[in-house]
Amino acid sequence: RAPASCQVAHGVTICVVAAAGPQPWRLSEHLRGTAAAGPDKTCVSESAAKKCAYGKNNWEYLRRETHHFDGAERRCIWSHPLAAAALTITTSPLSAGRYRLGAGIDDQGVRGELPDVTIEAAGPNGALLGALSVPDRRGWRRLELGRFDDDTVLTLRIEAPVNGARFLCWELERLR
Repeated sequence: RAPASCQVAHGVTICVVAAAGPQPWRLSEHLRGTAAAGPDKTCVSESAAKKCAYGKNNWEYLRRETHHFDGAERRCIWSHPLAAAALTITTSPLSAGRYRLGAGIDDQGVRGELPDVTIEAAGPNGALLGALSVPDRRGWRRLELGRFDDDTVLTLRIEAPVNGARFLCWELERLR
């Protein structure tokens, strides 16, 4: 960002920079009511900061966290895939707007030889909206989901043929 104006005061240069524009709404800030279900256990998130455990292992939970993707820090929703089973995430009703799904494997989990994690997004009546393939490489992938009406419930199905070192984190954004 370019400064609007600068002044020197007491040997220090102070510049005025315009504030960042409006930020998109992010599910990671509003996890309350989001459900996560595995074959043996279901949980409903009470808050963005509290773990919602959906599996038997201590890393199988839903929670807002901060992770690194290609060296850049990002807030996202941790959801480690389950072994030999699908993980199903169901949002509480969403507000109308255009939505985008993003996901990646945390840099610490990248091995380079593991199969992709697949995230399928379904809308009302189970209609498939698209699928995001998250490879075992550094970076953040995005999938435009389109425009939703008020009270749309989104269902994500997360699967990985090999779940070891699948440090998956994702985010759902409503764009302005």
